[in-house]
Amino acid sequence: PTTAGTGSEVTQYSVITIDGVKGSIADPALLPSDVIIDPDLLASVPPAVAASTGLDALAQAMESMWSTRASDASYEIARRSLEHSVGAIDAIVNEPSADARLAMMQASHLAGRAIDVSATTAPHAFSYRITTGHGVPHGHAVAITLGAVLEFNAGTTEADCQHPRGAEHVADVVADILGILGVDDAEAGRVLLTDLVGRLGLDPTLEGAGAGSSDARRAIAFSPPPNRLGTNPRRFNEATQLRLIRSIP
Repeated sequence: PTTAGTGSEVTQYSVITIDGVKGSIADPALLPSDVIIDPDLLASVPPAVAASTGLDALAQAMESMWSTRASDASYEIARRSLEHSVGAIDAIVNEPSADARLAMMQASHLAGRAIDVSATTAPHAFSYRITTGHGVPHGHAVAITLGAVLEFNAGTTEADCQHPRGAEHVADVVADILGILGVDDAEAGRVLLTDLVGRLGLDPTLEGAGAGSSDARRAIAFSPPPNRLGTNPRRFNEATQLRLIRSIP
């Protein structure tokens, strides 16, 4: 890999866009026999690319931790990835160093290994329309909804929980994520993630992405096919999808 974000060197997933529609394909044949991780390849990555791909890695780790398909092993891998990301993502963009490049490459690699088991969840599902409809790079598009989804998942109850381990487990996962982020509650976590996107030089809003209109927001809210939201621990419906997207400036 020549960016630190996708983890694609260790996943069975590939993304393909046909006639403006972005989707995923998966097959074990896409897995490599060997992988070379060389952080020196990140030395010439432009800041905007480093920011977007770094945010993708951070989101993959968070989403893998709360995914309905997470295993104990993938959870621990994702957790390690998130710890690496939180410690390095500011530096990889604003004060790049050899240590930051290594940490982000490790974060990306671990996140890829985790999502190969768990897949991604709602932020990735919503991101496709933000990218294809408004030209926002993938990791940036994912980050725009990540804080809102974190706050949404923090409100999981037994009535709307679709995680096989139940709402109490989801609450524990969210608490674990908040602890790694260094905040006390999901509202503060959302603020932290929004501020992070801005510190990395990217616009954290849908308005800034050119998706501020009511029609654009509805298109994003209703874009994910149902199966793409099935890995999210809290069940969505059309009303909650639209409410979440409308809550983003």
